[in-house]
Amino acid sequence: MSEHITHIAIYEDTARLVAHSDEFGKPFKDSLRDAPDAGLVASGSRGNHVFAIPIITQVRKDWKKSREPTKYKELLAASIGWLSHRAMDLQVKPNYLKQDGLQDPRFSTYEQQIYYDAITFEKVYGGGAYPSISPLVKLSKAVLEYRMENHPAAALVHVGHLEPLMVGMVQQQLLSMRRFNGESASLNEWLDAYSDEYQKLSENLEVYIEAFVDPDPVKINRYVEETNFYNEEDEIIRLVRQIQRKGTANATSPINLENALERAKSQSHYAQGLARSYDFIRSANKYFLEEIARNEVYDQVQIFNKSHRI
Repeated sequence: MSEHITHIAIYEDTARLVAHSDEFGKPFKDSLRDAPDAGLVASGSRGNHVFAIPIITQVRKDWKKSREPTKYKELLAASIGWLSHRAMDLQVKPNYLKQDGLQDPRFSTYEQQIYYDAITFEKVYGGGAYPSISPLVKLSKAVLEYRMENHPAAALVHVGHLEPLMVGMVQQQLLSMRRFNGESASLNEWLDAYSDEYQKLSENLEVYIEAFVDPDPVKINRYVEETNFYNEEDEIIRLVRQIQRKGTANATSPINLENALERAKSQSHYAQGLARSYDFIRSANKYFLEEIARNEVYDQVQIFNKSHRI
């Protein structure tokens, strides 16, 4: 799934609903408020949902006796991010256009995913006008612009040269955190591991930029409108946008959360994915509070593979 921005947006919108809801106690609310970045990183990573329930199990044991709960908040927020990622994967992946069935070479499943991200950036973040839940994340229109034209520093540097340097820096930092980097016994052993450990680039940012700055109306129709990816009139989307743009989780709204969650099941894919994410986190919260058993929470977050129920 290529919706990196969409995964992050679903996590952030889930966090807003959790803060708005009366169903969650301090551990979940405080973790999302105080350690949002742990959840952001987790929501953009793949395959780690298998660790979510085991981590919640451990945090549940340690939470009450800890006098310094910061690391537990980070772990809990990360688990929420992973479950949110899984919820949106389960919603969207089965509904992609089928690559083998596409007769028109203008269209591709890969590009459809990127168009979803571009729509999310526009609708959820106002093209960079609305902030992330994290004060450390800085959004602007320049994020998906050619040469980051609207960024105040764009006129002072050669963006075309700076971008690959920054990418290389990020890759180096990620590489430095890998275990093999400190444990390899020789240079040859390090080089043997390098190719598997190195973070390869798999997305073409130019396609993201084009989808946001200059989207093809034919592709918008085929990828987004025909599949009903995002509908601003869906109640759950209206509610979460009200919360987001009023800047408070206590926003008064005539929209009832439970009714909106129920209606979302037959609405746009973004609404369905958000409702599924909220349901997953609600189940995780019940497990944290020991209201449901381990097997029940695995069933409810739809982790059915026995090898993943660790």
